Amino acid sequence: MEISAALQSVGSYGSVEIYVQKGSVSQITYRRIIKTLKSRKDIFSSSR
Repeated sequence: MEISAALQSVGSYGSVEIYVQKGSVSQITYRRIIKTLKSRKDIFSSSR
């Protein structure tokens, strides 16, 4: 259940790390990535 919640927490972009120690899950870490730019065109037009 905690793994499922972690997967849902990352949204559209992110990662989930599952640490196993002696056959049991000892830690679940998730990172959520927020995209700030939509395309390369946005990068070049905003720098001018």
